[in-house]
Amino acid sequence: MTERNWKVFGFVVLAGACFGLLDFRFAAGFLLGALGAVLMYKRIEAYCDSVIQANYASSKTAFFGFMINYAIMAGVLVLSALYRNVFNIFFAAAGLMSIKIAVVAESFLFSGKEA
Repeated sequence: MTERNWKVFGFVVLAGACFGLLDFRFAAGFLLGALGAVLMYKRIEAYCDSVIQANYASSKTAFFGFMINYAIMAGVLVLSALYRNVFNIFFAAAGLMSIKIAVVAESFLFSGKEA
């Protein structure tokens, strides 16, 4: 992601955290999901960098890497379901999508401009 994408992502996270004014569980769930999204993004980024450097992608490595990402998503959602008094599961799911939301918002906000 570019620096501008990260700035839009920061704005999305800030906007999600503002829902904490309604109920602190909304902000806590969103921030937990956003943390999971950043963790998954960094894992995918590291995997892609290693594949590009090695010029080889093992299907076994890819499979287990993506299974770990699914486990991270499941962990965030299970954690928010088990601790309902701390996290909101719907906002945790929205937080997991926060990088995607930021990239789409960035493409709408800066359409016609180069990245």
